[in-house]
Amino acid sequence: MNIKLTAQHATDGAGVKIQRVMPRDFSLLDPFLMIDEIRSSDAADYMAGFPEHPHRGFETITYMIEGALEHRDSLGNSGVVESGGVQWMTAGRGLIHEEMPKLREGQFHGFQVWLNLPADEKMQPGVYRDLSADQIPQLTTEGYRAQVLAGRFVSADQEAVQGPINQLKTDPHWFDVALQGTLSLTLNADLNAWVYVCEGELEVQSESINRLSAHEMMRLDSVNPVFKSDSARIQIFAGRPLGEPVVQHGPFVMNTAEQINQAIRDFTQGRLVG
Repeated sequence: MNIKLTAQHATDGAGVKIQRVMPRDFSLLDPFLMIDEIRSSDAADYMAGFPEHPHRGFETITYMIEGALEHRDSLGNSGVVESGGVQWMTAGRGLIHEEMPKLREGQFHGFQVWLNLPADEKMQPGVYRDLSADQIPQLTTEGYRAQVLAGRFVSADQEAVQGPINQLKTDPHWFDVALQGTLSLTLNADLNAWVYVCEGELEVQSESINRLSAHEMMRLDSVNPVFKSDSARIQIFAGRPLGEPVVQHGPFVMNTAEQINQAIRDFTQGRLVG
């Protein structure tokens, strides 16, 4: 049975307006926890940014389609994610960071995704990866243009392409596709896979035929989905489910309530990072 979700209007940070997919049942998106889309040409919607805040127990992935976002964290990392670039941050046992838009006007469009960590990796040291647009493989055909942010892109009409992020237990896949025709994909059967529509109308052929509009998301029930559209932009996410308990409190994602309480104590006592 196809499962569909619809992004909801929300605000985050210091009042940034976003579209958010975050189901109450974390097992639906497992290993993903949350998907946020930020898109506006009105600086008032995004300029306040995301001032300093902590994280523990998962990874944040920020992808800028248009615009630029500056990052600083408590490990001393800093940089600017430009259009087409990705910032992949493993919070692990704890990081404090901030993300602030560099634009004062113009189109600002990007995603932040929360990706869970396995229980035995939640307290690992933090890691920061900065990937520029030229490090992201791109495929262009008559029917689509695809950026392969993570995982292995296997289509019916192209050689398989490996993205820059791999060898993680959750085996994350993330493809950004501008579609003007047909894309036939092959996905691993052990992955939990979803498609999200940024813009346009999309037809998905898997076990059944479904139609999606902007800000709608659907779980893919076939390892060989076919996507069709005259003009659409879609994000395809897939990962290996962890099947572990998830307890989330604000910026902390752990496996038990006691671990969450410990994260809060560590943060308030200045021991979160280290």
